[in-house]
Amino acid sequence: MTNEYEVPASLCEMKARYRSGEDHLGRDFFARVLKHATLYDRAAGYFSSGALNAWTGGVPGLAARNAKIRLLVAPELSPGDRTALQTAIETSLEAREHTEEELAHRLIDAAINASSPNPTDCERAELLAWLIASGMLELRFAWFQGPGGEELYHEKFGVFTLASGQRISFGGSANETYSAHAVNGERIDVFRSWMTGEENRIQSHADDFAASWDGSSYIRVRELSERTLKMVRERAPRDRPTPPPKDLPVPEPTTNKWRHQEEAVESFLQARRGILEMATGTGKTRTAIKILTKLHETNEVDSAIICTNGNDLLDQWHEEILDWCAQRGWSCMQFYRKNVDGSSFPVLCDKSALITSRRNLHGIVKRMTFDQKQRTILIHDEVHGLGEPSSQGSLRDQHAPFAYTLGLSATPEREYDEVSTNFIKNEVGDVIFQFGLEEAIERGILVEFDYHVIEFDLTEGDKERIQKVYAKKAARAREGRPMSREEVWIELARVYKTAEEKMPSLADYLKSHPDSLDRCIIFAETKEHAEPLYEVLHGLRRTYSQYFDTDESSVLERFARGDLDCLVTCHKVSQGIDIPGLRTVILLSSSRALLETIQRLGRCLRTNPAQPDKRALVVDFCRSDAGEANADRPTADATRVAWLTELSTIKRKP
Repeated sequence: MTNEYEVPASLCEMKARYRSGEDHLGRDFFARVLKHATLYDRAAGYFSSGALNAWTGGVPGLAARNAKIRLLVAPELSPGDRTALQTAIETSLEAREHTEEELAHRLIDAAINASSPNPTDCERAELLAWLIASGMLELRFAWFQGPGGEELYHEKFGVFTLASGQRISFGGSANETYSAHAVNGERIDVFRSWMTGEENRIQSHADDFAASWDGSSYIRVRELSERTLKMVRERAPRDRPTPPPKDLPVPEPTTNKWRHQEEAVESFLQARRGILEMATGTGKTRTAIKILTKLHETNEVDSAIICTNGNDLLDQWHEEILDWCAQRGWSCMQFYRKNVDGSSFPVLCDKSALITSRRNLHGIVKRMTFDQKQRTILIHDEVHGLGEPSSQGSLRDQHAPFAYTLGLSATPEREYDEVSTNFIKNEVGDVIFQFGLEEAIERGILVEFDYHVIEFDLTEGDKERIQKVYAKKAARAREGRPMSREEVWIELARVYKTAEEKMPSLADYLKSHPDSLDRCIIFAETKEHAEPLYEVLHGLRRTYSQYFDTDESSVLERFARGDLDCLVTCHKVSQGIDIPGLRTVILLSSSRALLETIQRLGRCLRTNPAQPDKRALVVDFCRSDAGEANADRPTADATRVAWLTELSTIKRKP
């Protein structure tokens, strides 16, 4: 670490991660660093003059230091603008360049010629014009030239150069807008040149910006035309205008509603092994990291293994634990997808955290010594997945030597599978702490929701499929290899899940409730089952994509940042993935067990800092005769509907 006099005192304690809800990105990071910068290079999806709210504290210092801001951003275009640009591209290079110049001119004109009755908007416009006219702010627009043609330029990172020569870079979800700085649920990861091992990341950001600033083979860049600059100079005040007022103070987040996390930590530290049953969105990951922190501080463990299924969830864990490791000098290793550095973990596990898929866990555990296990905490996220037959075969009797074994899940018990549930408890421990959906909604950790049920009848085609199941059962019995009760249930359930009347009923509902598709996930049974949906969504002029086992995680990223209205999937995003902006879940297909329904429900009940009054919507399907099938033994549909109906009545307590 460098001499303390080379780094401003206010930056010495800068965090390696800033996250909305925990931090105010504009006040705590951007304005704080800009006060000491001589150069700010920024690539962003969008820019708005509202971002000046976060800059105002640094603008006077920038002017005094003759500092520079270089912004490379995507122009925010209306549908009409996009159509005009596409027409120009198809016409000629000259037409494209002329259209792009006009679009850029109009965007700057609208930004600096505010006619708002709000004085703050006018002051921001004057400040933006002065920054551009004085040369302190150089703004360029970028278009990404993908293989399919023009696409949105959406890189989001930045590099600050300080007066001392030190540098700070960051990357994450935030654009250069007021909403990103102060309202949206955003996250940025920060790298500081005075921290060991971070200079390479900073240089990588600097190199990427330099490669993009003047354009490349896949990024086309347009500078402001002389005509636009002349307009800006005419509009700009001669002297630096008074900065617009700071945005209103953000209230400090209350910690009282999160007290269950500390209670869960204490329960586990006393038990040393066991399962925390905590509703999705109530902070299972954060609680596990708090446990790890306590064990590290008391020198109880030297290493940690974090195990789960699914690359998206594993990536999310890696992001969460990376900063923790960096602050304590631990290595952060990965053993999933193409990351194989975790294969050396049994040799290098001292002061290391390993993020691994569950299928790789056996090979790691069997190569660790008993003494190593005695200094390691083994964490199973979504621990119900440990009950899969493959895990039972490879991981039986493998957990006892570990100093601590922790299971995390909103639904640890595998309904209708007592053998697997007992296996999980024998390996990891009993449920030692519970914090459910009801408590989370009442405490305001999860949002309230509306529940809408669409009833359907079985068609003649559905009834024929059911008869085929019973015919198959009879044939198998005659052959001397009878179907088990579970096999019959599975095949009958597939008929009910893909009932023919569901799709047209959903189409009718969406046509009369189009707002249901705003930030929506539709859970279908299979990829083939979902295909008729796409024509419906296309007809409603909605941006959507499918997300099944063969699809890239970039689809989920596009949905998470709001580039898509709707995602159609099966079980792939049922658990673990954090998408605060999600509002609606449509259960076109539902599992007999409530486990998966609870996981899916948790996706949309997460609070959203960008929408404090968020209220979720759950749309479900139920056979019209579900309640009549057997009054003493209700169907899975009837059980689920009764439970969700009651849950939807729970209100947040003041």
